[in-house]
Amino acid sequence: MSTVDAVVTGATGLLGAHIVRRLVESGARVRCLVRPTSSTARIQGPQVELAQADLNDPAQLAALLKGVSVVYHFAGHLTAASPLNAHEDDSMYRLNVDSTTALLEAAAQSGVQRFVYASSVAVYSADAVSPISEDSQCSPVAAYGRSKVTAEAAVMDYHRRGLAGTVIRPAICIGAWDRHFLPAARRVARLPILPIVGGGRNLLDIVSALDIAELAVTAASARAGAGRVYNGGSGHPGSLADLITTLHEVEGSPRPLIVPVSEGMMRFSAPVARRIVALVAPGMEGTMSTVGARYSAHDVYYDMSRARAELGFTPRYDFRRGLERAREEELAAATA
Repeated sequence: MSTVDAVVTGATGLLGAHIVRRLVESGARVRCLVRPTSSTARIQGPQVELAQADLNDPAQLAALLKGVSVVYHFAGHLTAASPLNAHEDDSMYRLNVDSTTALLEAAAQSGVQRFVYASSVAVYSADAVSPISEDSQCSPVAAYGRSKVTAEAAVMDYHRRGLAGTVIRPAICIGAWDRHFLPAARRVARLPILPIVGGGRNLLDIVSALDIAELAVTAASARAGAGRVYNGGSGHPGSLADLITTLHEVEGSPRPLIVPVSEGMMRFSAPVARRIVALVAPGMEGTMSTVGARYSAHDVYYDMSRARAELGFTPRYDFRRGLERAREEELAAATA
């Protein structure tokens, strides 16, 4: 393998692909860890090297990281509803924790200078008061969030041992090539009637993958970012009702009739609602749960002041602009 500037895991995913493109734009040479079955069309180029490696094989990891300065570890187990699914088992630990620990050890042995890890805002309590800061208590409700807390601890443990680590906690992300949230949201938005707690007045934070890529690259090159945790929010929370309206206006999707319901009614109807959503928006049925009702009953958005103060980073995209950029890129790819 040739010498490169950075390794990106999860390079064909939503965030990984955007990081690869951001690095290439800056002139970096990037080695992308990809699965044999993944499409790599979005990350091809003369500055990109594709690689495969078993994350449980130290020799393969050593080869992957040879000559690398920065690792962006953005691979992991995720579905649209993983952060809300309190019933999901802990099997994802093998992907979200074990692979992270193996990669950290290989990075430390290989002389990597910075390790940037993609965690999640799912580490916070479902009842956290917004704006939620990085110092808020980590009390996740689902196995996904618990696995992220454990992996974060491993990153900081290796940081104390000499491998400079940075943790990014992205909020719900949208962007071109999104395989999880945006496709599911589009399917849900096509329902003629949409029962929502409080009519959707609660504020949500949905961030563009373009902003997360910028935050990750900025944090990786900043001395202040070592040993720090940063929220990856949009800085522009909007009400759920407004987000649905924006989706309709940008994409021309049907506008559903929003029916206000109480949190108690949502909890009571959750078993039936889960079955309905499983049919029309597979993967999103976990949102129809007592946990989902808790999130829907109050504002959920994130304090971005630490990234602004320490890194000089300010998100550029609100939901509308992020959705428009995603739509533009998807249409351009479809007509290319």
